[in-house]
Amino acid sequence: MQITRRNTLMMAGAVIGGLAAPSILRAQTLGKIRLGYPPQVDSVPFWTAADNGFFKEAGVDVELVPVGLTAMVPGVASGSIDLVQVNSVQAIQAIDSGLPLTLVCGAYVLPAVGNLSLSLPVNSTITKPEELLGKRIGTPSFGSILLYMFNYWCHEHGIDYKQFKYVEMDGPTQRDLMKRGEIDAALSYDPWYAMMKEEGTVRKFVDFYENTPKGTMVSGLLATQEWASDNVDLLNAFRRAMVKGADLAMKDRDGARRTLQKWTKMTDQIAAKIEIPNYSPEIGEQNLEHILKVMKQQELLTGDLTAKDVVWPWAV
Repeated sequence: MQITRRNTLMMAGAVIGGLAAPSILRAQTLGKIRLGYPPQVDSVPFWTAADNGFFKEAGVDVELVPVGLTAMVPGVASGSIDLVQVNSVQAIQAIDSGLPLTLVCGAYVLPAVGNLSLSLPVNSTITKPEELLGKRIGTPSFGSILLYMFNYWCHEHGIDYKQFKYVEMDGPTQRDLMKRGEIDAALSYDPWYAMMKEEGTVRKFVDFYENTPKGTMVSGLLATQEWASDNVDLLNAFRRAMVKGADLAMKDRDGARRTLQKWTKMTDQIAAKIEIPNYSPEIGEQNLEHILKVMKQQELLTGDLTAKDVVWPWAV
């Protein structure tokens, strides 16, 4: 470029402007993140961060995109979206299959808040889990983390969970079938459990999360390793904003519930039955070790993954 007086003044102005307002320049250069999410309570931290301007303050332009559960992993693996929120079992299975993915941020962590349990119809005569062998148990899906955690609890208590007859159904269907007595038990969760309990339809039977290590990650955000490596500053800024969003959601759970209702269009009745869980965007190997143990016990892995293979290092 030919050096002229005009060019010199322009370059000097850019330098002075950078010294005077570095935060503005950072905000302009960090970039955009396309984040795919399901309409679930796990998504509250980034909804809170978006609604309160935490991403904007960090210089991150986050586009929140609703994505179907089955499209999450293909979407991030193909690069059509940068981050997706999935349950930890789903994430680990994708990585185990050979996809170059990594968990870059946590969401919902244990201990559980609210109701996650095996429930029975209120008039059931069953008194111990072994009596359910050969009977129909409702599960949110055959890939549900609830299912795997309950199976592990049964294994630890000497119960052959392979003899259960699992039936896949969503929360509203579970509620209807429990009322009619067409299933013998169900892996239940709020708001549907709370509504069934209030109606006098069900009773809690087994709290299979009770001894799960504190901090165990239920869900988190998945990215490609290439994206995480190429966007270190952008990812770290996003993580900082996520921490602020999670902290605010846990401090103001009523506000978090309003955020949940805003983004999911839940009715007042349903939203009132949901407990805001514990969140931890900052995760490490220790947050996935129990999940890996559960998956290995149930032969859900083809390789010899460790927690280090699954989690992107946290450095913000």
